[in-house]
Amino acid sequence: TRYRRFLQTKKAVVSTQSTGVLAGETASTRAKTITRWINVATLCRKRNNFASLLQVVAGLTFSAIMRLKYTWCIVPEERKSELNSLKDLVSVSNRFKNMKAEIKRCDPPCVPYVGVYLADLISIEEGVQNLNSNGLINFAKMRMLAHTILEIRLYQQTCYDITVVPDVIKHILVNCSNALSEDKIFERSYTLEPRNQRTHTPENANISVA
Repeated sequence: TRYRRFLQTKKAVVSTQSTGVLAGETASTRAKTITRWINVATLCRKRNNFASLLQVVAGLTFSAIMRLKYTWCIVPEERKSELNSLKDLVSVSNRFKNMKAEIKRCDPPCVPYVGVYLADLISIEEGVQNLNSNGLINFAKMRMLAHTILEIRLYQQTCYDITVVPDVIKHILVNCSNALSEDKIFERSYTLEPRNQRTHTPENANISVA
């Protein structure tokens, strides 16, 4: 199904991001890569691309990346603050309450995260009876389902004015295909910054990573 492919793409994005970050041999190099991905996440938000925003934030907050304390201490505080704001926006709390509100406020084009609507559809389907107390079709439930589906279709009506760049797509696909497995990602993470490593300010911490 399309949703299953979406989940597979999300996992591929997380693996690709992690592989890219962990390719850096030094903390400053890894910090620069993290900063670039935060910039990508910010751009996704500006473009109302909530689906990609969630994927990028998931990659940045993947445990194998978040544990790199030596690396994160070099990432500019402003960028880390931006990431924290984006994490709050895509939080799953209260069935994506913050993201829902932001999506409703934005003007198309927009790429919403389909999981927001699937959560609502499941909640309606499991929480509301198909028949009312008189044994008749519960049209109130049908209206709730229809409203949710129509909201999804609303964002399919307006397209982005974007020029497809084949070389960029090829580059992304190649990176995805060359991404490390989850086990290798954690192995690399612990190799670069072992457990209980003493975190200190590196000599090159003043290198700009903006």
